[in-house]
Amino acid sequence: MAVVGAVLVPNQQEKSSEIVEKLKSFPEAEVKGVSDKGIALVLEGESLESLKRVTETIQSWEEVREVYLAYVNWE
Repeated sequence: MAVVGAVLVPNQQEKSSEIVEKLKSFPEAEVKGVSDKGIALVLEGESLESLKRVTETIQSWEEVREVYLAYVNWE
C-alpha cells in the first residue's frame, strides 16, 4: 500500500471546482481541501508505480500547473 499527500496547483483559481470534479473519477484520489493556494490531495494505491501513473495523468491536464508531492509512504 502506498500513500501520497500532494498539493495540486491549478493554472487559474477559477478552475479549482472543475478539477475537483475531474478528480472524483479517480478512486485513488481524495480531495482534502481547496484554497486559493491549491487543492490538497491524498492518493492511495497498491504501489508507488500506480500512484505515479495517476499523478502523471493529473499533471497532464490542461487546467493543472503543477502537482507537488508533500508526503510519500509505502509498505
